[in-house]
Amino acid sequence: MKRTLYMIAILALVAGCSDPRAEAPATTTPPAESPATATPPAESAQQPTASAKPTEAQKAEIAKKYGIEKPEVPTDNVRVAVVVGFAQSQPEPASTPEAVPEAERPPEQDVLFNMMDIVNQSETAVEALLGTPIKTESGEWTLHRPEEKTTFTRHVYAAEIGEVKVIFIKGKAVRIEVKPKEAFTFPDDAIKAMRAAGLTVRDGLEPESGGPHFLDFAGIDGVYAVRVLEDLEGSPGNIGYIMIVTADRYT
Repeated sequence: MKRTLYMIAILALVAGCSDPRAEAPATTTPPAESPATATPPAESAQQPTASAKPTEAQKAEIAKKYGIEKPEVPTDNVRVAVVVGFAQSQPEPASTPEAVPEAERPPEQDVLFNMMDIVNQSETAVEALLGTPIKTESGEWTLHRPEEKTTFTRHVYAAEIGEVKVIFIKGKAVRIEVKPKEAFTFPDDAIKAMRAAGLTVRDGLEPESGGPHFLDFAGIDGVYAVRVLEDLEGSPGNIGYIMIVTADRYT
């Protein structure tokens, strides 16, 4: 309501202070001219009437006279723009895998023959890998846990690494012996000789048990045991053969 009264008072002041529009003087019609000598009539320019704007002092006087307070500027709809700057995060550089120390790298193996290729394989499968055996014998074998007597077949093959003997029990290759052609010193080259036969052996592996002329290792490639024996008959001081036994029943 106060805002409406205030606006009415301002409009009344503006109307009272404005200059009256000047009256246009009476005009007489000039005599007609001939078309040849007639001049085009000049366009009359009308000047706009300026309205005087009330001053701040006049507005204050009107408000005081009529008891009208100047409306307050509402602050309900005032919007405050807040600009928050965020630092653009830079992507982290791709991490480069750390180099594995030389001592922790798996040793490179100079494999001459892989014994694991024929573990638990049939006679036909082994013959496909090693060829026709150069010697064959058979006999009786006593199994353990539980004790059981059964027959076995032993085939001898000539391979690149040397002589390979395989004992088959119940149709599977369960005991494998490799006699390498290369000279490996016993016992210092035991790990080197096992790697040459295709076994995965870490550096510094200690035998589970042993004696003056043999070493027994466990936990290699999932087989029950690996034995390294000295060649007492042919070349004392060198390794005679490497043997693996797939399960404790065939010891």
